[in-house]
Amino acid sequence: MTVRVGDRFDVLTNVKLGDGGFGAVFRAKDCKDDPPVVCAGKLVKMRSQHDIASMEHEVDVLKRVKGHPAVIEVLDYVAVNGSSQNSKDAWLFMELASGGELFDRLIDSGKLSEKVTLPYARGLVEGVHHCHAVGIIHRDIKLENIMLSPTTRARSS
Repeated sequence: MTVRVGDRFDVLTNVKLGDGGFGAVFRAKDCKDDPPVVCAGKLVKMRSQHDIASMEHEVDVLKRVKGHPAVIEVLDYVAVNGSSQNSKDAWLFMELASGGELFDRLIDSGKLSEKVTLPYARGLVEGVHHCHAVGIIHRDIKLENIMLSPTTRARSS
C-alpha cells in the first residue's frame, strides 16, 4: 500500500526495510524529481515532548553533516498527527543505502579480508572526519550503523 506523506513522498508501507531503536524504515519515493527517486522513510512514534525535541535535534544534526559522500543525506522531515492525542509521529526521509548494514555483510561472510575491509574503513574515517569538521561527534558508531551502498562504500547513519 502506498501512503502520501506531505506533498513530496510516497511511502510503500508494505515494503519494510528494517526496524531500528526509534522506528521502522520503509521504501519510499521522493516525487519532487521526474522520475521519482527511491529513498528510505523512517516512521518515528513520539510519545512525549522529550521525544519530539530529540527528533528535532537529530534532524538539525543530520542537516549539519549533509553533503559528504560517506554520510547518508537527510532529504526531509515531516511531522504528522499520531494515533492518539498524546503522540506525534514523524517521517524522516533519507538517502537509501540499499547495500544493507556492514554488520550483516560481516555475518554473511564470516570474515572480511583486509582488502575488502579497506573501503569500509576509509569511508568510516572520512565520514567521522567530516562530522568532526562541522562540530558533530557521532556517539553510536557500530557495525549496525554503517550502511552500505551497492558500490560497497560505507556510509554512516
